Amino acid sequence: MGKTGEIPLQNKFFQIIIFLSGILFFLIPLVPDEKITRWKLWFLETGLFSIIILWTVHKLFYDKINLKISQLNKPVFVWFVFVVFMYIISKNKHVAELELYRVIVSSASFFLFSELYDNKQNRNTVINFWVSGGFLAAIYGIMTHYGGFWIVITPQVDRIFSTFGNPIFFAAFLVATIPLAVFKLIQEREPSYKVLWFFILISFLIALYLTKTRAGWIAFIVSSISFIFLSLDSKAKKKLILIFILVIFGFLFTLKTKNIWIGRQIIAIVEPIEDTLEMKNVLMRQQGHLVIWRDSLRMLFDKPVFGVGLGSFH
Repeated sequence: MGKTGEIPLQNKFFQIIIFLSGILFFLIPLVPDEKITRWKLWFLETGLFSIIILWTVHKLFYDKINLKISQLNKPVFVWFVFVVFMYIISKNKHVAELELYRVIVSSASFFLFSELYDNKQNRNTVINFWVSGGFLAAIYGIMTHYGGFWIVITPQVDRIFSTFGNPIFFAAFLVATIPLAVFKLIQEREPSYKVLWFFILISFLIALYLTKTRAGWIAFIVSSISFIFLSLDSKAKKKLILIFILVIFGFLFTLKTKNIWIGRQIIAIVEPIEDTLEMKNVLMRQQGHLVIWRDSLRMLFDKPVFGVGLGSFH
């Protein structure tokens, strides 16, 4: 009798956790980020820890705590153990602690959500929330490029960042979100909803373009190729054709945006600049990017397998 009564309550409590996690992913792209208080990061971490606590309570009272073993769980667990080991041997514990903290949060989130979204309905619920919030953030970002739309007035910027405070952060979010929109577009069978998902996907692509972030564009190309290999049920020949088309598109896109790839700052230097201080700032920004890329490549080639370790990358 008691066991029969517990089943609906167990399912209801679990669905509440699913719903709250969906709300979290919906609100994350909408919460404004600010360099000092970092409201977006605070909201994300607080939400994740709250869901972890709720999931633990659910497991303790209605189930038993166990983690499913999958092909993806194993390498993630090995990676986590490796990072902990690198932290132990790190010579700069103060910096390494922050990096270890990020790894703990991301690993815990991965294993948590792999448990929560173990069926199609739960996954679709959260994806719908995620993409919907991302769509609103993308629309707002596009509006900021033009200074608003109709009666809505927004700050006008050249490189959009929406609520993320930085074009690179916004581009990273879009690169992670675009495959979800593609998945929904492919999965949808209703024509009217298919048009809606297509419109959402186009808005993401436009927003990604307007971030004018080279790293984001490269990541999008790489993720698109990976998506083709992993998600599309087609023969190898068709996949190669799609990848070839994507590469051609990337080449044409690069030609179209060559001013951004070679550096807007360099072009600005060539043009007459009256303000000497402005010229100095432009040179420093461009030089900073080149130094970061140079040092990153050096570290990659020096220690390609194990890396430089926690607390050693600045």
